[in-house]
Amino acid sequence: MQQLGDRCAVTGQLDPPTTEVGREIYDVRGAIRTLRIVEGVLPRIKSSVARNVPRKAYLSLSSLRNPSQSLAHWNTMENESPYYRHTKIIATLGPSTESADRVTELIRAGVDVVRLNMAHGSVDWVGEVVGRIRQVSAQLDRHVAVMMDVKGPEIRTGAVAAPLPLEVGSLLEFRSGASPLQEQNAAWGNSGSVASVSVNYPDLARDVTVGATVLVDSGLLRMRVVDKDTDSIRCEVLTPGELGSRRHINLPGVEVNLPSLTEKDRTDLQAGVKAGIDFVALSFVRRAKDIRVLRQLLVEFGSAARSVAKIEECSGVVHMEQMIREADAVR
Repeated sequence: MQQLGDRCAVTGQLDPPTTEVGREIYDVRGAIRTLRIVEGVLPRIKSSVARNVPRKAYLSLSSLRNPSQSLAHWNTMENESPYYRHTKIIATLGPSTESADRVTELIRAGVDVVRLNMAHGSVDWVGEVVGRIRQVSAQLDRHVAVMMDVKGPEIRTGAVAAPLPLEVGSLLEFRSGASPLQEQNAAWGNSGSVASVSVNYPDLARDVTVGATVLVDSGLLRMRVVDKDTDSIRCEVLTPGELGSRRHINLPGVEVNLPSLTEKDRTDLQAGVKAGIDFVALSFVRRAKDIRVLRQLLVEFGSAARSVAKIEECSGVVHMEQMIREADAVR
């Protein structure tokens, strides 16, 4: 058995096992080969990569230094916790899951992080629900983290009285500022007229160029800009569908002029810090600077909460490497 361990550790290769202990070593040959384990560097590798190696493999790697204890290591691992895992489960609380009984069920089922979606949450709700989570967590003797997902700056369409049916080739106008619902409905369906919906981003026409792509409602509706004036853009529909109220607009390749955090975000964060949140997820992150702004605000509020960068737009993908370096986690 000692020979099996030595050969596996030095060469990363092992013949198919013929003994139970040999099979254990054989199971982790891939991890050993990847890490290029040798006797002299094993202690350093243990400390530097242990958190990135599956627990089963890591315990097996440790056993190679003393193969006679291999079975003991494995038995200990199996008895410690059958549910050990590196991947964490995040559950979003909503009206049907925020009661104490449902939170209890979620935690018992294995939830590690409870997410608060502040797009639909209020300041009063934050204090109430975080207190409930902590109380249930203490009763179950299992700590779970709380992550506040702030709404962040976003470009959205205004309200429409009824969903607008859009066909390939039809035209739709996005106008900065209000557009009366009666005018929208009257315009739609009339020969020679173009439907118009409002947008909450005043610099839309300035930032977008003719020929640019506009994605609406999480990309379900794809359009191309065919014309524009000082306060509106006219788009040709490329994919059919229906346009409802307050749908998100994404402008691929466009550096929009929006703040990192809105006033609502700041108010929500202050309430979250007071309640004791552990993580803050920032929506529509476009550059590393957005994360730095969030960190500074948390420092001002006296919070040690960790930052999570949500990459949801093309500009975030372009600056992904910088944001990975700046944020504590990326979603």
